[in-house]
Amino acid sequence: MQPIPFTLYEPPRWNIPLVLSAPHAGIEIPRGFIMPDGHAGQIIRSMSDTGIDQLALPSAQAWGFPVLSSRFLRAFIDLNRHMGELDPLLIDGLTAGEQRIEPGSRVAAGLGLIPRLADPQTPIYSKRLSLRAVQSRIERYYSPYHTRLADLVSDCQSRFGCCLLIDLHSMPPVNPALARRCLSLTDGQPAKKSQRFPQSPLNFVIGTNFGKTLPSDWAHQIQRYWQDCGLTVSMNRPYAGGHITAHHGKQINAVQLEICRGLYPGQDVSATSKEMERLFTSFVGHMISHVIDIGGINIGNHTRKQAAE
Repeated sequence: MQPIPFTLYEPPRWNIPLVLSAPHAGIEIPRGFIMPDGHAGQIIRSMSDTGIDQLALPSAQAWGFPVLSSRFLRAFIDLNRHMGELDPLLIDGLTAGEQRIEPGSRVAAGLGLIPRLADPQTPIYSKRLSLRAVQSRIERYYSPYHTRLADLVSDCQSRFGCCLLIDLHSMPPVNPALARRCLSLTDGQPAKKSQRFPQSPLNFVIGTNFGKTLPSDWAHQIQRYWQDCGLTVSMNRPYAGGHITAHHGKQINAVQLEICRGLYPGQDVSATSKEMERLFTSFVGHMISHVIDIGGINIGNHTRKQAAE
């Protein structure tokens, strides 16, 4: 039986030109994947953005937009990578062209399509994988997610004439050393002499692929909203956006949002998680008022009133 690689929330009525993707939310362990015991297993599980899709669900229900999220561990296959980011140190059977590793790339860091490392000291696999096994993962898990996401984006464009894609992630607390490591793996980064790294813990990072996937006025509206909520916000540093925003951002507006995991307790229900749910629902309303209207789409007072009730 084919696995169901994603979860899709579809609203009773799609009211606004917004699609939300959570490609690292999955925590299920696929059949045949060997999870190490102890600390290594905990590190591998922590690669997933546990509960980030649930954080956004109340806003989707209130405002009326779809949420697509992964079901399986990011360590099994990373949906926010290009299909060609294959690691020759992990995968047997690659052709000569597929065996190249660009220095400083995500693949070189062990963070390709099939991650080799959970962190610099924690390997995920005890033996190499066959190319056939990797292709099976692509066919059964990767391609269905991306096909469904592309369909949602296309449907949104057909309904509203435009689409804003939010790719939602969580992140660990970010110190300057981690910021430098993450930014060094980002395509399209500015010259190193012009880089400014965060010098204090971050709560929120907005990724626009250095301005390629979202207009600057939209990005600044997002930044002001979360700063007004009392969060420490960074733009493109250390996370500028992955494959999903880079790919879809060529045709539509797309943004990657990273929320510090300390601000919401995974899948647990608590006062903290409820407050973040409220802030995120309010954020979508802010986007409707200040961003989507800027783009020429006015959803009307009736829908806004309905969502606020």
